[in-house]
Amino acid sequence: MRAAARASVKETYLVPTLVRSNPVTNIDGREALREFLALDINDVAAVVQFVDRIGLISRGTEPIYFSGRTIGTPEPYRLKALAGIQRSWKQSLKDKTSFRSAWPVVPKKEPNFLTMYLREEWDELPFRFQWDGLMPRPVVEITNLHHLLVATTNLDFLNGAEGLKYCGRCSSPYFPSSKHHRKFCSQTCAVNAAVAKYRQKKKKEERDAKKR
Repeated sequence: MRAAARASVKETYLVPTLVRSNPVTNIDGREALREFLALDINDVAAVVQFVDRIGLISRGTEPIYFSGRTIGTPEPYRLKALAGIQRSWKQSLKDKTSFRSAWPVVPKKEPNFLTMYLREEWDELPFRFQWDGLMPRPVVEITNLHHLLVATTNLDFLNGAEGLKYCGRCSSPYFPSSKHHRKFCSQTCAVNAAVAKYRQKKKKEERDAKKR
């Protein structure tokens, strides 16, 4: 992930501010997806904290580069629009059919500006191979939230994911990475649920012992 901006809020807009250095950082795509789906858009501080790590919302708000110099600035983004993006992703991630129906169909005929933009906006991601020891591994360098969600969800569907689930501990929505059945959105919730279950069991044993 290459975060090229910091966020602030002015009235009802999320305003990205370019940063001079934009180092590449490793971000867990599944964790970022889980955070975004559970994010309370009305909690401005939480939104700013989340976007600060991601950098930009979509390609439309990315800075324009030319010969290594920035010649454009990110556009303000309405908080209501971010809430709409969150709703649409929750709807489309219900299952593969919903996700496929939400995917834009790019005509195979001679592309015009709109179809070229759709293709670039949705499914063209910067991809390269990087050698790790004696084996190559694919690396996708992403610069905005939209492409982070696109890359993460498509790869997880490819690996057998079936659709959106809700955590059995905190009720937050999450997207399992495979067909493997999971009841919890994170390891933290799984551990907390196990501890709560153990404590309930011990209390029951204590009550039963007193009755004897």
